[in-house]
Amino acid sequence: MLPVRKIPLITLCASLAGCGSVVGELDRIQKKIDTTTNPPPVICETLTIAYPQNNRELFFEGWTHSFTPVLSATPTSCATTPALPAGLSIGATTCTISGTPTIPSAKTDYLVTALAGQRQGKITITLTVIAASASRVYGQPDFFSGSINAASSDSLANPLGLAVTAAGVFIADTAFHRALFFSGNDTIASQVYGQPDFLTETFPPSPNAASLKLPRGIAIDANGKIWIADRANHRVVRYSQGQSLADGLIGQAAYSSGTSGGCNSQALNAPDAVATDASGIYVADTLNNRVLYFPTLNPGTSLPSATRVYGQASFTSCTANAGGVDASTLSAPTSVTVSATGVYISDRINNRVLFFPGTSTTPTRVYGQPDFQSSAGATTQNGLNLPRGIAATEFGVFIADAGNNRVLFFRGDATVASVVFGQNGSFLSNGGNLGGIAANYLSTPSAVSFRDGLYVVDLSNNRLLFF
Repeated sequence: MLPVRKIPLITLCASLAGCGSVVGELDRIQKKIDTTTNPPPVICETLTIAYPQNNRELFFEGWTHSFTPVLSATPTSCATTPALPAGLSIGATTCTISGTPTIPSAKTDYLVTALAGQRQGKITITLTVIAASASRVYGQPDFFSGSINAASSDSLANPLGLAVTAAGVFIADTAFHRALFFSGNDTIASQVYGQPDFLTETFPPSPNAASLKLPRGIAIDANGKIWIADRANHRVVRYSQGQSLADGLIGQAAYSSGTSGGCNSQALNAPDAVATDASGIYVADTLNNRVLYFPTLNPGTSLPSATRVYGQASFTSCTANAGGVDASTLSAPTSVTVSATGVYISDRINNRVLFFPGTSTTPTRVYGQPDFQSSAGATTQNGLNLPRGIAATEFGVFIADAGNNRVLFFRGDATVASVVFGQNGSFLSNGGNLGGIAANYLSTPSAVSFRDGLYVVDLSNNRLLFF
């Protein structure tokens, strides 16, 4: 009898039809044994994480702050990718981002990952750290100069108004009777409005569609149109970008007219500021002690009428603080800003900023005063002195506190400031330039805007700073 030769199963299978199915079944059985003995960890993405402001937050160099989420469970670990800016850390069991940033950081996305047992949560947050000192200057050759130079494409003279868009920066260059546009991050202007060129500093004997006289406020509407509060001509004019002739007019019946029309729903008296929303124009009618709302984005050369008035009982009342300081009065308002939730007005002589919710003409919040009946100026963490510009953001409100030579930031709906610019971190000092012009000092800041950083018009230093 011949000896029986044992053939390995794999070799046998290789010689048979259907070998692939046999080997595959053996492999499946072996994997089942392995995973039964050593099952892989089960991770379910059911831990939810939600930070305020749609997962976005501002931090400020040198200022301590915490950014705390709402969690569906208590984590055992939290981490971010990439690493947080220097000075900030994440709490292992809270996912709170906290600390005192030591360097500025541009807007950056961070992936937060949290684990709680077999549950996992992930969310992307966006953080920005605003610098304590400016990194860019417009209107001056450096951070230590502040004089008025001859008109050019890179000089400024007592600037007062500011608008920042994705395309660049618009500045109302008041003493040179013009508005300038700076494209992107350029500090040399590429467009001029109100003058025939970058070298002209004067205004014509009578107004026209191409002229400005002491312009102060500036705003850009949703269609890209430029609105300028032309103070000394008692009007607001509208320009299309890149065009030298205005194509819209409020406050005057014709471009050749430039006198105050008195106190009614069509007249303006030395307007200082302008703002827009999706349907109309807000004008700080300064010497008429009111803010008017005109429901039009296309006034042409007609004489539109306001349909809403802030600070006065009617369109024919223009007295400052008529009946005494209260929630329904204004005295020389110098700024108006519109947010998604309402309207902010800088009530300059009353040393306060008022917030009006929605379309209401009755304010529900006051900055700079303990109540709606007080009006004294103060240099404190919740006081203001002759405030001007306002920037309302999803994170809070920036106010150019001109008389105190500083900019204050009020986080959320708080009416006590949490950050101060221009005073070396002190809420109790108010000196202009603190002994010398520098990148972190201010002298009569007049306007402020926020877009991936803080822009401050530094009036008496004839410049715009970017932090």
